[in-house]
Amino acid sequence: MFQQLAPPVFYAIILTAIVYRWRFFHLPGVKLNWVLTAWLIKIFAGVGFFLVYTLYYTDPAESDALRYFKDALTIKEQWHLNRDVFWSFMLGQNMDHPEYVKIYDQLVAWTSEYRYGLSNDCSTIIRFNVILSFISFENFHVHTLLMSFMSFVGFTAMYRGFRSLMEGKEKWLFLACFLLPSVLFWSSSVLKEAPLFMALGLLLLSLHNIRLNHRAIFYGLIFVLSFVLLIYTKVYVIISLIPALISLLVIRISGSKMILMKFLITHVCCFMIAQQAHHFFRGGDFLYVLHKKQVDFLNVAQLTNARSAIYIPPVTNTPNFFAHYPRAFFLTYFRPHIFETRSMVYFLFAIENAFYLLLCLTVIVFFRRPKKADLPFLFMIISYLLILASILGNCVPILGAIVRYKVVGLPLFVILCFYFLDEEKIKRTFSALKQKFWSQKVIG
Repeated sequence: MFQQLAPPVFYAIILTAIVYRWRFFHLPGVKLNWVLTAWLIKIFAGVGFFLVYTLYYTDPAESDALRYFKDALTIKEQWHLNRDVFWSFMLGQNMDHPEYVKIYDQLVAWTSEYRYGLSNDCSTIIRFNVILSFISFENFHVHTLLMSFMSFVGFTAMYRGFRSLMEGKEKWLFLACFLLPSVLFWSSSVLKEAPLFMALGLLLLSLHNIRLNHRAIFYGLIFVLSFVLLIYTKVYVIISLIPALISLLVIRISGSKMILMKFLITHVCCFMIAQQAHHFFRGGDFLYVLHKKQVDFLNVAQLTNARSAIYIPPVTNTPNFFAHYPRAFFLTYFRPHIFETRSMVYFLFAIENAFYLLLCLTVIVFFRRPKKADLPFLFMIISYLLILASILGNCVPILGAIVRYKVVGLPLFVILCFYFLDEEKIKRTFSALKQKFWSQKVIG
C-alpha cells in the first residue's frame, strides 16, 4: 500500500511547490490562493476520474486512460528485454520485424483502423506515457498527476493569452479556464486531452505575444512546437484553427481594415481548398473524411451496443453540410440535455450543458458591443468554435463521445460568452426590477 501511495504523494508535493513558486502561475488579476485551489481541485478531479472508471465503469476497456497506460508499460518493458523493438515503437521504424509484430499484437490501443491519411494520435499519447514511465515508478496515479500538470500549464497559458481581452473580467476568465467541470474531468487523467490543452494554451499565448511583438522569436518557436503537438494529438483541433490562423496572418500583413471581410474571404478559400486537397494527400478531402468518420462511429456504436448512440443525418455534399449545421452546433455544445439522460454521469453533463445554453441566452439579452481592437481575436474564437462544431456535430453520433471531444472548445466558448456579457446592463435591469417590485409592494 505504501509503495503505491508514496510516489503520487511525492509528486503531488513537488508539483504543488512548482505551482506555488513558478511566476508563470502567478496570474495578474487573481490571487495565488485561487491558482493553488484550482490545482488541488484538479488533483481531486484526477482521483475522481480513476474512481469513476474503476468503481462505476468496472470494465477496464471502458477507459482509454487505462488502455494507454497498459500499452505504455508493455512497450517500456522492451527497454530491458529488446531495445531494438523499443526504439522501433518509439520511432516508428523496422515495423516488419518479427519481434515488433509479436509485441504489437499485445497492444490494445496503439493504433486506429480509421485514419484516412491523418496522424495516429493514439500512438502519440502512448509514446508520451512511455517517456513518463521512466520517472513515474510505473505508477498510474503519477502519470495522472503529470498529465494533469500539463493541462494545468495549458489553462494558465490560456488565461495569460486572453487576459488583455478580458480586462476587468479576470475572475470570470479564471472560471472559464480552470473550473469548467467536464474540462476538469477529461483533462485530469492519462488521456490525449492533457497534452492537447497544454499545446492549445501555449499556442494561444504565443499568438497573443507575437501579435504584441513581445519576444517574437521565442514565442514563434513555442507556436511551432504547439502546432506540431496538436497535429499529433488531436488533428481535428488544428483543422478547426487553421482558417482563423490564416485570417490573422492576412490581417497582420494587410492591416486592420475590413477585418470581417478578410475573415469571410479567407474561410471561403479554405473551404474550397479543403474540398480539393485530396488531390495532394489522402486525408485532404474535408467532406469525404467527415462522412467516413461518421460511418465509422456508427459502426463502432453498433458493435459496442452504445447506449447513447443517436441518429445524425449523413454529410455527403456541400448543401447538406450547411443544411445540417444548426443541428450539428446544438449537438456539439448543448447535448446531452436533461430529457435524454440515462445515468447520473450523463445527468451531470446535462446540467452543465444547460448552464451553457442559459449563458448563451443571457448573452443575447444582455449583449455588449465589442471593442474594435479585440475583433481579430474574437473572430478567431468564433471561427474555431464554429468549425469545431461542424466536425464533431456531423461525425460523432454517440453522446458519450461528444461530451469528451467537445471539451477542447468549452473554455473558449465560455470566454466568448463572458466577453459579450454586459454586466452593467444586468445590474441596471435587476435594479429596476427590484425597485418596481418594492414600489408595487408598498402600493399594495
